[in-house]
Amino acid sequence: MKNKTESELKHWQTLFSILNDYYSRRYLYSNQITTLQQGTFQDLPKLDRLYLYSNQITTIQQGTFQDLPELDRLYLYSNQITTLQQGTFQDLPKLDRLYLDGNQLTTIQQGAFQNLPTLTNLDLSNNDLTVLEENIFQDLTALQTLDLSDNPLTCCELLHLKLFLQNKTLGDAGAMCHGTSIKLIDFNFTDCTAQESDVITTMETTTDTLPSITNPVETSEITTTADNNIPLNTTNSNVGSRYEDDNSAIIAGTVTGALVVLFVIALFVIRKFCCTSADTTLVHPSI
Repeated sequence: MKNKTESELKHWQTLFSILNDYYSRRYLYSNQITTLQQGTFQDLPKLDRLYLYSNQITTIQQGTFQDLPELDRLYLYSNQITTLQQGTFQDLPKLDRLYLDGNQLTTIQQGAFQNLPTLTNLDLSNNDLTVLEENIFQDLTALQTLDLSDNPLTCCELLHLKLFLQNKTLGDAGAMCHGTSIKLIDFNFTDCTAQESDVITTMETTTDTLPSITNPVETSEITTTADNNIPLNTTNSNVGSRYEDDNSAIIAGTVTGALVVLFVIALFVIRKFCCTSADTTLVHPSI
């Protein structure tokens, strides 16, 4: 079986070498490829897009794609990949989009994403991720879209993401923060027992309601302690002033009511006085 696999890879390498001068894209989707070995694409330095989706890939060896300096987009969705090893994606200076959704990922090792200075879109949705290694996204300085939806993530194992997310913007949610803009961060958390002080990230100055928030947030700083579908415990700096305004309104209403009563009493007294004056007969002394 091993010899057959090596023979197939050598055949592909020979074919790629012949076609290299004519094509910059490879469409290898919907085959029965199971393993990607280091050096498979070494004769394709001009390749800019690689379509490997809908195969049966379970294993990607370290450095498999490092011989592709022009690679711009890599499609690996709808496979059976379970683990991303250290160095799985490294030294791809032009990679912009990486699609890994619809696999069976349970583990992403530290250093799986290395030297990817232009990666803006990373799709890890619809996998089996429950925890994420600390700082696995730290080197993705150009990242704009990160999709982690449809993963059974355990939020209390992800508190370290605070360091990565606290200077990011959840643009789709309308929350404004400082730093690079991230359009989409979608978490489906389970088994959360985090305390309010153990937060994932802090966002400030927002007037929009985040998706799936159980209580609407009016404005100011909100602190997330993620639970299922990211319900939030909020600390709203405008809450105090809001209640102060309510108290002021009550006082103003009381004063206004008192003034109205006094005004009515005054009118009654004036009317009574006028009526009494009209009924009085002046008697002039006779000479």
